[in-house]
Amino acid sequence: MLHIFSLAFAWYTAMSQASVFGIHYSVLKYVSEFSKDEDKCNTIIGSALAFVLFTSVVLSGIFFAIVVGLSRIYISDTFYITS
Repeated sequence: MLHIFSLAFAWYTAMSQASVFGIHYSVLKYVSEFSKDEDKCNTIIGSALAFVLFTSVVLSGIFFAIVVGLSRIYISDTFYITS
């Protein structure tokens, strides 16, 4: 069963990085630049959270739709995820 966990964790890690598109680095940069302007910081953080939430939901739906096919490729026919 460890191989199943390893595959799932590798997939999760890759998709979690893909779904944020590096926004966390941009937020870190711009919040540090505008640290004295609280309204600007709130706008940056709010916009980033909204964008990441949207992209994560969309990509989660897409990846969930293909997980059955991927499980049939990597795992035997007796053990696969059904929707």
